[in-house]
Amino acid sequence: MTRLKMAVLFAAMVVSLMMVLRFLNWVPAAFQKTEVRRYRNIEDVRAGLKIQKVFLPSYFPQYLTWPPDEIFGRRRPYPLVLMHFMNQQRKEIALAIRQVDARDASPVVSRIEPVAIHSEENISIKGRPARLLIATCPGKRTCISVMWQEDGYAFTVTAKDSVREVTRIAESMISEEPPAKSP
Repeated sequence: MTRLKMAVLFAAMVVSLMMVLRFLNWVPAAFQKTEVRRYRNIEDVRAGLKIQKVFLPSYFPQYLTWPPDEIFGRRRPYPLVLMHFMNQQRKEIALAIRQVDARDASPVVSRIEPVAIHSEENISIKGRPARLLIATCPGKRTCISVMWQEDGYAFTVTAKDSVREVTRIAESMISEEPPAKSP
């Protein structure tokens, strides 16, 4: 009878230990913030969100300020980076770049998000399928958006600029051509 008691006691201890370990594993996730937070610079975003690659344009029109005027990020439930760039002359947000996990069905809205879409077109950016939107943004200003997916992220580049300039910015964020499809 004592062997049976010892076996039951041992099993109860193992189950209790597993429950305690599970609880301890849950605690950090429960307290991790899910709201969007403002960051000072790209390095803070990389460190704070533990995102391996924050995509940045290599082509950047001269009328825009660098570094970004505003940078927002979120780690949970899906990683997100949203950057706003200022027009130096007009002192207004003129470019927004959003990088969000492709699984995120409702990403954070930019300050220059299109409010009325006038036309949509399928385009190709360095061999990747993309959407081009010509729209009206807040303040009744025309804006252009280019959207595509890459490396598990959905990207949106929106600017108060020409189709050519916005497309050049988007293309500069992609380093190489996509791999060729095998037959």
